[in-house]
Amino acid sequence: MSSAAKDNSHLGLSHDLTRRYISRRLMHTDHRGRSMRILGATVLATCLVFGSFAHAQDEAVPVGELKSLVVGKTIKSSGARLYYGADGRYKYNGKAPGTYTISKGKICVKFDTGDRRCDRIVKSNGKYHLINAKGKRFPFG
Repeated sequence: MSSAAKDNSHLGLSHDLTRRYISRRLMHTDHRGRSMRILGATVLATCLVFGSFAHAQDEAVPVGELKSLVVGKTIKSSGARLYYGADGRYKYNGKAPGTYTISKGKICVKFDTGDRRCDRIVKSNGKYHLINAKGKRFPFG
């Protein structure tokens, strides 16, 4: 007797009957199973399409505008305070010192520890947003 038959012996089913039952359940999931798969795919596709349209208005902030926005200022972003000194020094919440550089739509920080990070700064519907390397989006300014 196979181990599958032993496992199902308490149900009174042979291995062959169990296999056919499982096969039937997997292959003939009826209209509800197919509908749920189609619905799931439709929801996913809708989220992807509308998610990309939600940020379609993102524009990289020009260098001059970005410098005017941050140089010599402390910017609040989701509870954090980002300080961009006029001398090129940077601090995160008064700690994690480093230096920063600005390019079109991007602020890159080189921390005194040697770590580096670049954040995208975009403008969408008149509001600034910081998008970190992981793609997380935060209000900026």
